[in-house]
Amino acid sequence: MFKDYFLLMRPFQWVKNIIIFIPLIFSKKLFEFDSFLLSFTVFICFILASSIIYIFNDIWDLKEDKKHPLKKKTRPLANNNLKKKDAYFLVVFLGLLLSVILKFNISILGIVITFLILNIFYSIYLKNIVIIDLITISLSYLVRVLAGSVAINVQLSGWLLICIFCASLFLISFKRIAEIKISNFKSRLVLKKYNNEILLKIIDVSSTCCIIFYALYTVLVNPNLIFTLPLIFIGFFRYYYLYYTAKIFEESPVKIIFSDKPIIALLILWVVSVLIAI
Repeated sequence: MFKDYFLLMRPFQWVKNIIIFIPLIFSKKLFEFDSFLLSFTVFICFILASSIIYIFNDIWDLKEDKKHPLKKKTRPLANNNLKKKDAYFLVVFLGLLLSVILKFNISILGIVITFLILNIFYSIYLKNIVIIDLITISLSYLVRVLAGSVAINVQLSGWLLICIFCASLFLISFKRIAEIKISNFKSRLVLKKYNNEILLKIIDVSSTCCIIFYALYTVLVNPNLIFTLPLIFIGFFRYYYLYYTAKIFEESPVKIIFSDKPIIALLILWVVSVLIAI
């Protein structure tokens, strides 16, 4: 049962919260122990907060998940390995743990509450509104980055924030395409309002904007990073390549990114390049 509790928290999705460390990297504080400790604490807070949201979403979407070809096999509630009461117990436990940690990190309390409210509204209502569902998820990534900035008391460039938003929109739109392909519009109601053509248009616009805003950031804020721009191009092109050539295109962007060696190599090279440049 412990394994099912663990899976209910979706640990493979925790890696998304790494985005919290972006302010730490770009503020040149990565190797300052106090700043790193604060950022790591925020990282733990958002692991707990996002796990609470994932569990809430699984409870709310239980009927739909039972119809999904993958979710009905892999999610503990959908496959009946756990009951709703087990999920409620875990939510309470994680909530208490999060409260204890936030007591010592009061500066991000409001941001974490905003994150929880935004995602609860998404699970209940916003996920059924075409386009708004994509925007809401992208905003949740910005909230994470904002928490990372506030925790170490740094202000992140607006150009970089817009870039992060566009990158999130790019990935979640590709996720919708994969969901349509895998579930044939059955896994969530909003999928019936989409099609590949409109999603690919959103993907093209968001990727173009992300590259433009990253370029503006490098030129106007940190010229030393301009040589990393080709890595950004290659990263987007690689993701497009996987979509158009892979026989099986994963629903989860996390699985796609961390199962592709070229993308992993690009990420490592980009991080190293940024650390050298700043």
